[in-house]
Amino acid sequence: MRGKAVIAGIGHTAFGKQPGRSTVSLNIEACRKAVEDAGIGKDVIDALLVKVPTSKVEMMYGQKLAEAMGMAPRVGGVFDQAGASNISMIAIAAMAIEAGQCEVALVTLADNPRTGSRQAYEKVWGDDADFGWSSVVAGYAMIAQRYRHEYGDMDDIHAAIAIAARTHGANNPHAQLRLPLTRDAYDAAPWVVEPLRRDDCCLVSDGAAAVVVMSAGRAAELGVRQPVPILGFGQGNSSTDIPQRPDLTRTMADVSART
Repeated sequence: MRGKAVIAGIGHTAFGKQPGRSTVSLNIEACRKAVEDAGIGKDVIDALLVKVPTSKVEMMYGQKLAEAMGMAPRVGGVFDQAGASNISMIAIAAMAIEAGQCEVALVTLADNPRTGSRQAYEKVWGDDADFGWSSVVAGYAMIAQRYRHEYGDMDDIHAAIAIAARTHGANNPHAQLRLPLTRDAYDAAPWVVEPLRRDDCCLVSDGAAAVVVMSAGRAAELGVRQPVPILGFGQGNSSTDIPQRPDLTRTMADVSART
């Protein structure tokens, strides 16, 4: 499938606090901008792939969004693979196009955990809390601790990643946080769950992003200005329950990269 499908347009909202905005309204804004960026009309879109909002899961969310945008796509679906949802939906869109199920797919994700619903975070899931495991960060802290046990001190690497992320944010006009970070400030930040400090952890953001995917041939027909070819993709899946994973220091990113 190398190069047969392309990213034809992208769009996103502002990120950070978006008070009063529903996930539907955020999705619509991102989708409108993606369609405009592709230089097409929404009438040519025949597939809509949507990430279910984590903060407040709603039944038939994809149909609800399609109706709000005045669309009746031939192919649709609502997906949830956590942080891998975006790239997974793009891959599924490319495969659907290759299979002849659709020609132009709109892929979108929105959530509003910053100012909207906190439904998904009001209580811990399962029995992990009995052992002090009460957050997503705790899971990643366990992975980080195991990595340190196997490979040694990771403080310099953790700091470098956080500082680089903040440097990129400072240079990005669309970033939620545009303040650079020094090593001293990183070291002074409190632990969230040791060995992860505040600046190792992601921000909580309202926002949405969308992309338009189509075949290279269709992009040429529609006069897309700068289509970006999809050269390859892969997937790997493991247990959502981190203690059940066979190897804490090997993620499915390794598997997906190889495929």
